[in-house]
Amino acid sequence: MGDNLDFASIEQEFKKPFKDDELGWRVLNSFKRNNKTYVNLAAYVDSRAIMKRLDSILGIDGWEDIYEEINDGFKCGIRIWITQDQSRIKWDGAPRTDFESVKGGMSNAFKRAANKWGIGRYLYDESLVSTELLPQRGNNGEYNYFQDKKKDLKGYYKVPVKSQKAKAPIEPPARDESDQELEKIFEGLNDYEYKLGLSNKPKLSVRIFNRANNITENLNVNQIDYIHNKASKAELKKYYLALRPLYNICMAANKFETSLDEVLKYAQIIKPEIEVTNVFSLLFQLTNDEVKQIFEIAETEYNNNKKHAM
Repeated sequence: MGDNLDFASIEQEFKKPFKDDELGWRVLNSFKRNNKTYVNLAAYVDSRAIMKRLDSILGIDGWEDIYEEINDGFKCGIRIWITQDQSRIKWDGAPRTDFESVKGGMSNAFKRAANKWGIGRYLYDESLVSTELLPQRGNNGEYNYFQDKKKDLKGYYKVPVKSQKAKAPIEPPARDESDQELEKIFEGLNDYEYKLGLSNKPKLSVRIFNRANNITENLNVNQIDYIHNKASKAELKKYYLALRPLYNICMAANKFETSLDEVLKYAQIIKPEIEVTNVFSLLFQLTNDEVKQIFEIAETEYNNNKKHAM
């Protein structure tokens, strides 16, 4: 990293589009039209390309990745050194994957953390690309093989060329990343979302965010990065406060060594006017005092069970 490269310049370098040979393509779904089969493709950037970009901008000693195991997945933090004594870190996480669960989970967490820095973020705003699935490779361009055993589909699709049209989207004004309250909100949201399983439920995350902020129009679930990367501090705080009571209910189960279902029974006692079927039944329903009462019941039951065990 050059001595005269300021933080704003670093962020702009992060956000630049990737070259075609640095992108991969993922088949999201397939459909038929006029007796032909087509696939919808979404572009993604892999971990190696991200590492290469971090190295080229910051130097091999100018950044580091940090991992923590959390619930059924991993959190990754990417720390960048602005000066010898000053650094900033952004976190995100991902669940374990079905194949190579540890390696896959850590890799996905790393890519999501990089997205928090703006690396590859423009790809979320790109439209899907539809292309025909062919029985054989064509003569021009690069082709990838695709197979869907459930739908009995297999064939080759032509890899799109994005270099001529790939442009990073116009970003809203940058947040003040030195805002300590904002950092606490981000840290809290990371813990809340993973504890509540929202990382695998983007539609539910969007609905909660919208309701917390009285947004009536639908936020495109493909633009879920808006919540973490573009939403204002005020919007994030409302979302944070909406999730906090549910997170605390989950933590009561951990703290007092009982099941979440058991704690939800205590919540039903405190909230007899609603039907508590799962933790999300309590969304926008609990006051701080009511959460405290649920904790007190859980603690009492815990202490009673300890006495009986003696």
